[in-house]
Amino acid sequence: MVAPNEKMPLDFLRLVYVSSLVDEYGFALAPLLTTLSRDYVAGQVSSLTVFANGSLMQMLEGERAPVRTAFAHVRAEPVHFGITLLVEDPIAEPSIGGTHLGLLQFVHEIGRTMSPSVELFQLSPTELSKRLPANDVLPLFTSFASGSRGVAC
Repeated sequence: MVAPNEKMPLDFLRLVYVSSLVDEYGFALAPLLTTLSRDYVAGQVSSLTVFANGSLMQMLEGERAPVRTAFAHVRAEPVHFGITLLVEDPIAEPSIGGTHLGLLQFVHEIGRTMSPSVELFQLSPTELSKRLPANDVLPLFTSFASGSRGVAC
């Protein structure tokens, strides 16, 4: 029997989507992450966002309801368009914690517009492998980082 506060297996959800930002340089990322911060701050949703050449890929993980709420906020945010859901899978537990942002360029410039709670990193397959476990989404993010996106936005 499961205790009332104990999570059942697969009570968590992972969503991965791609979209195009209205700003090809990435300065519109700050409003997007700020909009979603109400979900992240509560510690209920973790995210890994990568941005390159006007496109972004984001993974949201956490309990089902907060992740779905966060994704609804994402869909309503006007700073990006062409939102395409790639992955929506139940998971046993989140693989990441916090808010991570990988940028191909302008890391320092965009970093100045971000909350200090956002962990910034230079986008590369090596840096992604430090943050993502070797699971089914790592190849998606690695492909995105190397420029062979394999998905259309």
